[in-house]
Amino acid sequence: IVAMWLTQEQRPTYRTIARFIVSKELTEMIQASFKDFHDYLQKAGLIDEASFIDGTKILANANKYSFVWKKRTIKYSDLNVVKARKLISEM
Repeated sequence: IVAMWLTQEQRPTYRTIARFIVSKELTEMIQASFKDFHDYLQKAGLIDEASFIDGTKILANANKYSFVWKKRTIKYSDLNVVKARKLISEM
């Protein structure tokens, strides 16, 4: 409904939409908007100088059989430390 109001009931063709998507003006507008948003967040103290945008995806395994015993985790963590020290001493 909002889009219909914005376009004043006009229906753009698929070519019009495609030209808009690949237009240089849209790219520049998105980059300027991102910079303005980044500056706003910095001034508000919500982010610092280091901003990272990557494709990191963190997935959770919410299976009821995917639990880990605490004692076993501690045991294997200690064993991994011992193995790491051994490998470092061999180098």
